[in-house]
Amino acid sequence: MMPEGQGTGDAPRRHSPVGIHRKWVGILGAIPNLSKHLAITCLLLNIFLPGTGTMLAGLALLCCPQNTRKRRGQEADPLVLACINLWVGLSQLFTVTFLLIGWLWSLVWGVILLQQSYHSSKVQVVIIS
Repeated sequence: MMPEGQGTGDAPRRHSPVGIHRKWVGILGAIPNLSKHLAITCLLLNIFLPGTGTMLAGLALLCCPQNTRKRRGQEADPLVLACINLWVGLSQLFTVTFLLIGWLWSLVWGVILLQQSYHSSKVQVVIIS
């Protein structure tokens, strides 16, 4: 019996001692890591006017580029991520009329923003010298 990740055709897994790395997963990979207060504000905006909190999160990427996530070891372009968030926010706003799909999508997006802000505040980076 082989250990997990060591089967035929599987590449060995690499573990980084510094922080936690998440995979870049399609459109969800464009969700920025915001401060708790900004994430709460975005969630509230998404509840009351769907898509506006998502667009604010995209604009926050332009003001605070340290909120970007890494993609395959490279820093993702903040302008691209901001554009993705702006398009998602507009899509959420315009799909509200279709059985409230945009509102639900906006609500889920805001909750993910909040979860990531709490998760990123708990991650501690240890520098070994």
